Amino acid sequence: MSFSRGCGALLELMQIPESPCHSDGYHSESEQETDKRKDAVGRYAALYYQSRPRALEALDSLPELLHATQLKSKILFSVIVLAFRTCKNLRESKLRETLRSLHVDERTTAAQNLRSDLMRCLASTAESFPLMDAEHQVLALVCDTLREYKCLETCAAFRRYVSNATRVCWFIVNQDPPYELDTDFQTPVRLQPDRHTRHHSSDRSSDAVRAYLWPGLLVHSSCVHKAVVVTNGT
Repeated sequence: MSFSRGCGALLELMQIPESPCHSDGYHSESEQETDKRKDAVGRYAALYYQSRPRALEALDSLPELLHATQLKSKILFSVIVLAFRTCKNLRESKLRETLRSLHVDERTTAAQNLRSDLMRCLASTAESFPLMDAEHQVLALVCDTLREYKCLETCAAFRRYVSNATRVCWFIVNQDPPYELDTDFQTPVRLQPDRHTRHHSSDRSSDAVRAYLWPGLLVHSSCVHKAVVVTNGT
């Protein structure tokens, strides 16, 4: 019963080419942008392929979650969605705060120019920007929703996962152009090869997406990292 309530609560919470123009020691602007995009997507992919397995292993060791396989996957999935949303809200809050402090009307061209400059500043300081409050907010959102699982709040590996996810999300929301999550989590839906990649546990004979293990990543509405999904025919 607790497992069922936990899954339901999390679902409600979430409804919430290389340039040839280069020489030694020099990188063209297009090359630099390409490198930044690769870095952003690479960090996001590392969350799934490196951070997520470690966090899942830690959750597997918690007696309260021993048999809650689906719930553990949904918890790790929800952290990414919540971290992204929290970081995006934090970015907008900082931008509005700065404009208000300088008495700049958000509707003016001056505001748009200043916003672009501020975004570049946030992107350049993404590694050192203090995110402790944002991390605590993400952790609290999950733990307050799943209050019967007190083990989550005290699990050091899970807290590290939240911290890593928040830092990566902060980095990608401050890129130019900023990245967006593909938040179309509708199920069941037919597998779309340009948006979805099957998890190894999937039924390969079925194209019916029954669950999402990892959100896709978009830029200008183009998918740059596919969502990881589970397909089966039942």
